[in-house]
Amino acid sequence: MQESQGSVARSQETPLPAGHLQTLLQEARAARTAEVWRCLPLMEEALPLARQEGDPRLLAEVLTLLGLGHMMTGQLRAALAPLNEAIELATGPGAPHLLADATLCLGKTLGELGDPAAIDYQREAQSQYAAMGARLQEADAVQALGLTLHKRMEYEAAVPMHLRGVEMQRALGQERSVGYGLAYLGETYADLGMATLDHDPEKGRTMLAQAVPLLTEAAEIAARMNDARLLRTAAAALAQVEFDRGFEDVAEAWLKRSFEAARTAQDRLGEAYLHKEQARQQQRRGDLAGALRTLHVACALMEAAGAQSGLVSVLRQTAEVQEEAGDLALALATQRRTHTLELALRDEANETRFQLARFRLETQQHRAEAEKERRRSEALEDLVRQRTAQLEASHFALLERLAVVAEFRDSETADHTRRVGTLAALLAQRLGLPPSEVAMLQLAARLHDIGKIAIPDEVLLKSGRLSPDEWALMQTHAARGAQMLAGRDSALLTMAEEIAWTHHERWDGSGYPRGLAGEAIPLVGRVVALADVYDALGRVRPYKPAWSHAEVVQEIQRGAGLHFDPQVVGAFLALLAEGQWLPEVSKA
Repeated sequence: MQESQGSVARSQETPLPAGHLQTLLQEARAARTAEVWRCLPLMEEALPLARQEGDPRLLAEVLTLLGLGHMMTGQLRAALAPLNEAIELATGPGAPHLLADATLCLGKTLGELGDPAAIDYQREAQSQYAAMGARLQEADAVQALGLTLHKRMEYEAAVPMHLRGVEMQRALGQERSVGYGLAYLGETYADLGMATLDHDPEKGRTMLAQAVPLLTEAAEIAARMNDARLLRTAAAALAQVEFDRGFEDVAEAWLKRSFEAARTAQDRLGEAYLHKEQARQQQRRGDLAGALRTLHVACALMEAAGAQSGLVSVLRQTAEVQEEAGDLALALATQRRTHTLELALRDEANETRFQLARFRLETQQHRAEAEKERRRSEALEDLVRQRTAQLEASHFALLERLAVVAEFRDSETADHTRRVGTLAALLAQRLGLPPSEVAMLQLAARLHDIGKIAIPDEVLLKSGRLSPDEWALMQTHAARGAQMLAGRDSALLTMAEEIAWTHHERWDGSGYPRGLAGEAIPLVGRVVALADVYDALGRVRPYKPAWSHAEVVQEIQRGAGLHFDPQVVGAFLALLAEGQWLPEVSKA
């Protein structure tokens, strides 16, 4: 007797809402570990509240737990709609764990229904968990695959899946899940042994014997963990195996324990299957009247649980016992009822396949529409980025022309701004700035003296010493340049503003306009300060002749720790030593 483990392993959970819905979700999350049947009434109450909340991820979790509750109480077809809706809601960015949870739960439900699509869903969920690195949930998916293969009587394929699942759960320290895995593996060995007994008795008995220690360990874990559902599963399988091995007293004791566990867990469906096994043992002992009474109870429990496929198997067994007891008319009537139910089940199976096909088609359509919308949004975003970049480039070009105009007034050539940008970029690269910032600095540095456009020619181009008032006016070009560049929604122009504002500050605090010192001066300002001085000293200006390269280098060395950041000076000297910056010519 194979059933799904009474939980879907916890993935990353959605944030809880406030109020009563929060209480319901907390209770359901706690219940899914060992009292999963409680999820059904909790989530039936939570569903309208979650729809009002309007959070698709929250609603997806509620629907998944609702589907889980339906599945674990035997209402398999009722689980399909909420699980498919959960998958649709969780498909897309931001909720991979919810998508995998709903996919696995749907795979388990289809496995219980005997639908061949179950394996596809379970494998998809396993891949989703593996991609997220969710080892615990991946192990749960592996166990589900083993169960489905068992139900399809592909025992040889189920065994390695169960072994892998147990190994993964042991490595993760999940004792309860190890217990379920051992129970499933033991049941697989037991069923494989029974299927083999007729044509290879020795192999069949070996398989049955292999099942016993696995199921016994599972029962011990169930007792330690106080997990009634696991105990019922392991004890029921042990009762079947020990009876088939000829140890009837031992089998009876295990069957009794299994009944007690099923009633503790309020597992009516499990109890129905136990009555079916009890009737099988009664029939084998020749107690046909007792077997029929027990099967009558099993029928009632299956009907109450809505487990039609289980009811069909009980009715088949009932007809067999009736025929053995000589009541052929009653056996024929039971067989007719069984046949009617089988036809109804076949129709329901076809309806289930149709439902699934419709759900898949709708999901594919929604995904295609979502993908189309995503691409349209990306195209619009690309267009906005292109337009923004074009505007920024135009704005920068305008500002650069202003800087060049200022430079033409103050020097023999407009190349000063470009040389400063090139040397600044090399220094920044040497200091370890990221390539994107280095590239931005090379451009932003070219606007360092844009504020000079506001300085009168008689001051800017004066060949003699400036008076105190003239010097004060000259110093305003830093603040004016920053003002011209301020308020722009652009990383490039923000950096240019910072450079214009700080490239005349000095390491010892004696600079202008704010008298910043040391690392209070932004690094880009410290870098451009050196690049600007290097290039300015080596060029003819109205107030001075050009210095030689050696003289400029000596002046920069003397300024380390006073005018310049010592680290920036070190980077400059390293560039010279390595030949990356040559007098008059840059390799950049």
